[in-house]
Amino acid sequence: MSALKEEWRSAKGIYTTIALSAVLGMGLLLIQQRLQIDLRILIGCWIVSLVWWLAWALYNLSYWRKLQALLPLLRGEKAREYIRGVEKLLQTAKGKDLKTSLRVNLAAGYMEVREFDTACSLLEELSDKQLNKDIMRLIRCVNLFQCYFQVGRYDEGLALYHANRSLLQWYENDEAQGSGVAVVNILAAIHEGRREEAERMLDAARSTWSDPSFQTVAQNIEDMLARQSPCGQQ
Repeated sequence: MSALKEEWRSAKGIYTTIALSAVLGMGLLLIQQRLQIDLRILIGCWIVSLVWWLAWALYNLSYWRKLQALLPLLRGEKAREYIRGVEKLLQTAKGKDLKTSLRVNLAAGYMEVREFDTACSLLEELSDKQLNKDIMRLIRCVNLFQCYFQVGRYDEGLALYHANRSLLQWYENDEAQGSGVAVVNILAAIHEGRREEAERMLDAARSTWSDPSFQTVAQNIEDMLARQSPCGQQ
């Protein structure tokens, strides 16, 4: 699950920046009227802040565009090129939020080439404090959960699942993230011995999420269930 789709979009980010600058300008005008400060000084401060915010927005936008250009490489035989591209962006990126988002996207690349230990390390380095948006915490949770299960760290995966249960429930019906949450719910049910519930959730998810990548994952889960005994033991 890549984080790119859930980051702010260029137009929205720039419009927000302009709106915040306008609010700041009005606030400075009120301060000027109350404190009788030279209006030219306040206008200068407002212009500097506007330029700074616009520069910040455009800087981030340039990286999202570069990352978006790499995204088609993520699926298929060019995932290694995607990884190299994201690593190159990380070498020059500035700002905590930008670097955090790039690391989440880099972990998705390593998951695609089935280097789950490397993906685990990248995601484990990110704390909730670094992830200042619920959607980023969700993506980290879903991806890290799947990595734990791929490398056999089931107890850690289930602990992560239960620690983030309310967050997962919030996004269960989300158009973009619901299928990832469904995978987590199904795998947790399987490894907690709730086989019948897992099968019902799998059937419901298959009829809800038509994305080819999810259908592939769903088939893998069905194959795993077929190899298990009814009690859920492999």
